[in-house]
Amino acid sequence: MGKGRWMDVLRERLSLLVPEWRGWGRLVWCIRQQRALVGSGGRVVWVRGSELAWATWGARHGLFAIEQMDGLPYLQPAAPAHDAGPAR
Repeated sequence: MGKGRWMDVLRERLSLLVPEWRGWGRLVWCIRQQRALVGSGGRVVWVRGSELAWATWGARHGLFAIEQMDGLPYLQPAAPAHDAGPAR
């Protein structure tokens, strides 16, 4: 088992033991997806199953956007916020 897979299994098991760590796991997952989208040259990240709940949370918090193609959800980089100029 590779190191990355081992860490995923460990994180999953720990989240079962300590439920409040699930929030951190969700945040880490969303940040990984956001990083995968940045500089991806227009490629998207497809989501399915249990990932969709975390993706929805990440989209609500502005980490990326969720779109659909033929009913299948995928992630895209979030649209940049409009710059309203300097705050006064």
